[in-house]
Amino acid sequence: MSMVIKIEDKNKFKELNKRSWEENADFVLENGLPHEYIESLLQKEIKRLVEEHPDFQSILDVGCGNGWLRSVVPNELKYAGIDNCRSIIERLNRFSSAFFTLDIEDDLEQHQIKKFRSDIVVSSMSLIETPFLNAAMNNIYSLTNQGGYLLITTLNPTVEILRISDSMEEYKANLSLHSLSDSGVFISKKIQCNDSVSESDYHRILYSPVELIQLAKSCGFNLIDFQERNRREMATNQPAYQYILLRKK
Repeated sequence: MSMVIKIEDKNKFKELNKRSWEENADFVLENGLPHEYIESLLQKEIKRLVEEHPDFQSILDVGCGNGWLRSVVPNELKYAGIDNCRSIIERLNRFSSAFFTLDIEDDLEQHQIKKFRSDIVVSSMSLIETPFLNAAMNNIYSLTNQGGYLLITTLNPTVEILRISDSMEEYKANLSLHSLSDSGVFISKKIQCNDSVSESDYHRILYSPVELIQLAKSCGFNLIDFQERNRREMATNQPAYQYILLRKK
């Protein structure tokens, strides 16, 4: 059962979400995450940026999950993936040394910034699980090289509320909760991949693209592009993916 829930305590949400990913680590690694549209979009965008900036050498995958992004990164870029789910990183490290346990919301030390600072930083479907968004965005700014790019993929929150509401009345109530809550709201739901469903819920915060863009700009990024997948391309029960491209001044 999916629910829209008000965030009463960011620390409690963070612990809830971390526990969820530890519980779902095996499921994610075995089944992946069904975001084919995002994979195609990011592959195209990263390739374009590398062609436009042949001096770019590195890419950082923030909230890398099962590390799928690595498979679409051009060979000329050095890839590093960071995530705060130790179980996933430990399993990935059995096959590659490109993955590291790091919490993007924590205070980063200078040696960490120096180690992971990159020309392209990607946050694909990870900021929607980040309750301390200001800390995360400031860290991302520090981890982006001067003149580098930040690529964000996220979800249209209104469409997400529509997808989990069973009636128009419930949709209106959930939408009102989202618009009136100063602390924000999140959706709790199962992970579905093809015919497989996770045993426990995972959780995503319903940030609007305006929130993400305004915060990024306040940190020092310039907005370059914003796209949303055309709803006519997909079934009505599918998510509306959003893409934000920013550049560090």
